[in-house]
Amino acid sequence: MANVLVRRPVQERSRQTEDRVLTATRRLLETKWFSEISLGEIAEAAGCGVGTVYGRFVSKDALLQILKQNFLESTQRTHENVFHSLECTNAGLVERVEKLIAAIVDSYRQHRGIVRELVIGVHGQSTNEDQSIRTAMTELLQSDIELLLSTFPVKKRRLWRKQVGLAVLAAINLIQNRVVFQQTSPLEFKVSDGDLKREIPKMMIAYLSELTSEGSSRSGKSRVRVLAKENL
Repeated sequence: MANVLVRRPVQERSRQTEDRVLTATRRLLETKWFSEISLGEIAEAAGCGVGTVYGRFVSKDALLQILKQNFLESTQRTHENVFHSLECTNAGLVERVEKLIAAIVDSYRQHRGIVRELVIGVHGQSTNEDQSIRTAMTELLQSDIELLLSTFPVKKRRLWRKQVGLAVLAAINLIQNRVVFQQTSPLEFKVSDGDLKREIPKMMIAYLSELTSEGSSRSGKSRVRVLAKENL
């Protein structure tokens, strides 16, 4: 994708300019929708002229698509590193949940504006490239589910796949709400990234551990609601 959207620089100085433009766009996306950002703002934030931006990139939209692709590639690398470290140490459910949630929180925080554009975009519109990225993210979600399922008894994995999937989806939705969209709690306190990394694993582990006990899954869900009310 990048080969089509960007005119690849040959000289080191040109590559540095490209990096500055991408970094400036990413920072502007922290506080604005992409449609609200002008090329002039991007150029000023990058310390170059508008003509320089056009000299590096095919169009303004190309900037956003490259940043989205960068987010996907960064997320894939992060998952690969987490999976590799967990498999090498034969980690149990608790460590897998904790490291997975920490990685997702950090990734969404680093690419908050890009994730927001991917989730909603301009007037709900999306490109073919967006669909491709979402497909790849869905594949990562399936990998996350398999990562946690692998700690359960083999005979029960198919039976519990839905519950594990719901737990992962609920965690991702909560992280999106807090990190990406900064939705405030009706309770009178702030929720930091550290809170998310501590409390979301507690809720997930309480729910998933219940699946292996003699109690019903309903009691597990009740425990999740209690933890959510007390901690978030």
